[in-house]
Amino acid sequence: MHTQMLEKCFVGILNMSLTACIIIPVVIALRFLLRKAPKIFSYILWAVVLFRLICPVSFSAAFSLLGALDAPKTERGQISYISVDAAVIPADTKDLQLPVANPVQGGAASEKTPAAEPMVSAVTIGSWIWIAGILALLIYSVATLVKLKRKLKGAKHERDNIYIAENLTTPFVCGFLVPKIYLPAALAGEEKAYILLHEQIHIRRGDHIVKLLGYLALCLHWFNPLVWAAFFLSGRDMEMSCDEAVIRKMGVGVKKEYSASLLNLATGRRIIGGVPLAFGEGDTGGRIKNVLGYKKPAAALICAAVIVIAAAAAVLLANPRKISASEGAGLTGGVKQTGKEATYGAGGEYGDAGQENEADNAGQEDAEAGGSLQEEPESGTLEIRMLSEKEPKTITAYALQKDDGEWIVYNGWEDGIGPLVFAQDCVYKVNTSMETIDYEEVSYEEFMDFLETEDFRFSIRIAFVDNVIVEAAKISIYEEYGISYAAKISYGSAYQYLLEVAGDDMLEQYYTLAGMETFDVADSDGDEQIEVYTGDIGEGESGLVLFRNADGSLLYSELVYDNHLNSRDNVYLGEIDGTGFIMDMHIYDDALFGVDYSYHVYRLSAEGEILQIAGSGFAWGPYWEYQDELFKEWVEPLTYYLEHSHLILSHQVGELRTEQVSEADKYNYETLNLKDRSLERMQ
Repeated sequence: MHTQMLEKCFVGILNMSLTACIIIPVVIALRFLLRKAPKIFSYILWAVVLFRLICPVSFSAAFSLLGALDAPKTERGQISYISVDAAVIPADTKDLQLPVANPVQGGAASEKTPAAEPMVSAVTIGSWIWIAGILALLIYSVATLVKLKRKLKGAKHERDNIYIAENLTTPFVCGFLVPKIYLPAALAGEEKAYILLHEQIHIRRGDHIVKLLGYLALCLHWFNPLVWAAFFLSGRDMEMSCDEAVIRKMGVGVKKEYSASLLNLATGRRIIGGVPLAFGEGDTGGRIKNVLGYKKPAAALICAAVIVIAAAAAVLLANPRKISASEGAGLTGGVKQTGKEATYGAGGEYGDAGQENEADNAGQEDAEAGGSLQEEPESGTLEIRMLSEKEPKTITAYALQKDDGEWIVYNGWEDGIGPLVFAQDCVYKVNTSMETIDYEEVSYEEFMDFLETEDFRFSIRIAFVDNVIVEAAKISIYEEYGISYAAKISYGSAYQYLLEVAGDDMLEQYYTLAGMETFDVADSDGDEQIEVYTGDIGEGESGLVLFRNADGSLLYSELVYDNHLNSRDNVYLGEIDGTGFIMDMHIYDDALFGVDYSYHVYRLSAEGEILQIAGSGFAWGPYWEYQDELFKEWVEPLTYYLEHSHLILSHQVGELRTEQVSEADKYNYETLNLKDRSLERMQ
C-alpha cells in the first residue's frame, strides 16, 4: 500500500513536470520579449511556473495554451499525460512477476515468458530513485544551513532584525518565519544603507519565502533540467528586480557605487538551497550591466508589460477545458448533444438527433434536481448484454458489479443507475495479455470493434460519474474465444469458515493431517509451513491447505471439496529460478456443456495478501468460438507452471488425492485434445 502511494505521488509529479516542460520554455521566451521592461515583470512570470510545479490542480478554460497544444483533458483539475491507473495497476489483487522459461520456444530456464519476467515496475524503480534524489538535496541544504549557523554564532545584534558579523564577506537574509539580515562589519555609510535597503526589500516582498518554495519545487522535480534552469533564472530575475527597486528608491546617482559593491561582495557562486538570500550571489556581471543601464520605464512600456503578463498568466495557468455535453458533435460526430457538463470527463450523448429516451430524460432531471455531480468516479465491472445503436454508444442492458463485490445494478437501471454513456474524452483500453493485465490504450472506434460480436456478453472495467463513463478497459481481447485474465479473489478464509461451521476443534475432530512440508511462498521471514488436511464435517469429503509463517501464524488457506461430478480443484506448490509460488487450478469438463479451465499463480505477502503472478481462464462450449491456435497459446504457460510444481491436494471426481506428483503431462495441449473434440462437435 505504501509503495502504491509512493508510485502514485511519483506519477503525479511526472505529470506536473511534463506540464512545466511546456510552460518553462514559454516563460523564457516571454522573459526575452520583456527584456527592456522592469525585471519585476519577468520575476512575476516565474510564479506561474512555481504554481505548476507545486500545485497539481488548476482551473480549466477554452483559452488554455495546453489545450491548443492538444494536452490531455483535465481529470479532477489535473492533467494526466501518464495515467496513474496504467502505471500502477488498480487490480483487486496485486500482480507479481515471476521468472519462467519460455514454453512457446521450449527454451531453458534462462528464457522468459512475456507474462512472467523477473522485472520490477519501472514506476517503482523510478519512484525510489526520485525519493533518493529529494533526500540528497534536502540533506545538502540542511548541512549547508547548519554550517552557516555555526559561522553566525558570533554575530552581534545591531537593531530590529539586523546583525553584524566580523567573518562575513557578503550580506544576506536568513530565516523563514523570522528572517534576519546579516551584514559584514566592513560595510559603512551610504554603501551600508543601500545594501541594507536591498535586503529589506527582499523581506517585504517575501522573496525569502518564494526562494524556499522554489527550492522545494526543485527538490520534487530534481530530475527535470528545465526546472533547474527555471530555479536559477528566476533567482537572477529576483535579484535584478530588487536591484532596480533600490535604484528607484535611492536615485540613479548610486548606480556606480551600487555596481562597485556588487563586484566587491560577489560570492562567485550560486547558493542552491532555499536559504540564504545573498546580496552578491549569482550573475554579478549581468546584474551590474542591468544596474548601469537602468532607466525609468515609460508608462506605455509598463502598460504593455502588464497586459502581456496578465494574458500569459491566464493562458499558462489554465488547463484544457472540459468538454460539455451540450457542445459540438459526439465521438462519431453529427449528433444532437443534450445534458449537463460532467465534473469528471465530458458528458456524452443520450440520444440520436431528434430522439430522446424517456429514461435518459429522467436521468437528467434527477441530475438537475440533485444538484452538483459527483467529484470522485465510482468504479466497477460491467457485463454488457446490449449496446444501443445511438451515437455515441449507450449501454442500456447490463449487469454492473462494484469493485468491492456488491452488485448494484442488474439487467437495466435498477437502484437509481440509469443507462451508461461514454464520455467524449473517455479513455479506452484493452488488455492484450491472456494471463496478466497489460492494457493498451486504443481509439473509440477500435474499442467498439471489440464489442460488436452478436449474442455475446463482454466484461469491461469502468470508472463513471453520474452515468457517464470516463474510463473503460476491456478485460480481455480474446473473450469471445473463451479466454480472459482471471484475478485471484479471496472471499475470506476457508479455514475461518470451517471453524464457524464445525467449531474451534474442527481440525482435531473432523480432519486428518495428510501431509506437511516447508516452502518459501510468502514475503515473510523464513520458509512457510504448509499443512494438508483431509476430512468431512458432514457436507461431503473435503481437503484443506493451511499456509503458516515461521512463527506458526496462519497466513492463508485453500479449500477443495466435492462440488460437482465433472469438476476438479487442485492446489500445487512450485518454484522457478529460486522463487516459490502457489498454484490453484479448476477443471470442469462436461461432454454436453463443454469445458471451463482456470488457474492462478501467486505468492503471499507477509500479511497474507495475495500477490498474483498470473491467472487465466479458458471456456469452450456452445457460447464460445473455439480457436485452436489460441488454445495452444493459452495452455502453454499453464503446462509450464505445472512442470515446475507438484500437487499437494486435489479433489477429482469424488476422489481426494494428496500425493506429491507432477501433473504437467495431464494438462497440456495434446492431452486435453480440444481440437479433435471441437471437430467432432461440428460434424
